[in-house]
Amino acid sequence: MAFRNWRIGMHIQQDHIAIVALLLERSRWALRRWWSIPLMPGTVRQGIVVDVESLARQLQSWRRELPLQHQACIAFPAARTLQKQLPRPQISLRESEQATWIASAMAQQLEMPASSLCVDYVDARAADGWRVTAGAAPGY
Repeated sequence: MAFRNWRIGMHIQQDHIAIVALLLERSRWALRRWWSIPLMPGTVRQGIVVDVESLARQLQSWRRELPLQHQACIAFPAARTLQKQLPRPQISLRESEQATWIASAMAQQLEMPASSLCVDYVDARAADGWRVTAGAAPGY
């Protein structure tokens, strides 16, 4: 199992976090584990995480239960996020420059300052670019 990747789906709800871990085996998805992690009252209000530190503490203790090879996916409210395919720039970039470039490109498309965005991206080898998810940071 050292080279097999768990796919983890996470749904943050008002009072708890529901998490499932799946593994592709013999062309079928198999459930590896599931968790229901209770949240302190007031961590999430009306679908918005207001106590980030409390949420981070809960997830840090859960993180220790995961294998080294895993990929986590989190659902965000659709009205507050944008998913986009970005092509690679013409020049090669170091990792920190790459993150800055991607955040700037998404900020331009959303017409928002890059500092107001939370950005995550994954290499999209087939399209020679990145699949990017950007969302407004809390407070915007």
